Amino acid sequence: MSKEIDGYLKSLLKDVPDKLDRFYTSNEKSMVYYVGNFAEDILNNFTEKQSEKLFLKVRKFHDDFYFYQKKLNKDLEGYEYIVQKK
Repeated sequence: MSKEIDGYLKSLLKDVPDKLDRFYTSNEKSMVYYVGNFAEDILNNFTEKQSEKLFLKVRKFHDDFYFYQKKLNKDLEGYEYIVQKK
């Protein structure tokens, strides 16, 4: 199966674990860490092994944060992915 590789999108997705790490040490209470279709975008732009590694890196934060997703308005596809400190 061919991947839909988008270099810009791939760099945004790769940065999510670092963004979450920076958020952990910040004074912010919540933030939007991604806009789009997170899991679908990862699966479409990374190999299976790379996807698993990225999902694992994000999963490490599940004990420290609440994760939410908010549907974008009806004219746009996707979600705002929001993280909040517990």
